Amino acid sequence: GWCGELGWDDAKAMPVGHDEGIEVKATGALGQAKHWDHQVGIEEVKRHNGVCDGIQKYGRVFLAKSGYTPQAIKWANDRDLPLFKMEKKAGSKTAGVVASTKAGEKLLKVGAKATKGNKRN
Repeated sequence: GWCGELGWDDAKAMPVGHDEGIEVKATGALGQAKHWDHQVGIEEVKRHNGVCDGIQKYGRVFLAKSGYTPQAIKWANDRDLPLFKMEKKAGSKTAGVVASTKAGEKLLKVGAKATKGNKRN
């Protein structure tokens, strides 16, 4: 799974609710995946951040099929939160994960293990 690729080896995915959301739990991380055909807005990103109380910032992972509104991206960037979106690579059957925020880019580059000690809030 995509959380495993980011370095959380014990990530477990579970479907939640009626909104086609998937929650991914791992040690030090809580991920949310939305398979929506429209962009995820700031309210959803704020809600996920609230649910992640007590989890370090790099563990508050959000993945959206169709990306995010500019407001959601700005809000997450201001708080150093990792947002990702799925992107089909040309000629590939599977969707890759691309970062939508600076924290997401860093996480893709160095992985969760390198950020584990980073507990600044």
